[in-house]
Amino acid sequence: SMMFRPLMQLTFWTFTTTFIIITWAATKPVEPPFTEIGQLASILYFMFFMANPLLGLAENKISNFT
Repeated sequence: SMMFRPLMQLTFWTFTTTFIIITWAATKPVEPPFTEIGQLASILYFMFFMANPLLGLAENKISNFT
């Protein structure tokens, strides 16, 4: 459960916020501030899928020490 995994909670809410930012940026005209925001949010969005398994392994190792 994510209730007992604080790093996973932070990652989940970052993922959710990133999705909302991408959706917002997609409604704006293709102009410099919005394109950079959309690109940065897209990078963070796809980094979630790469970091999520590693974060799970790290949290399991941390919980085994306590």
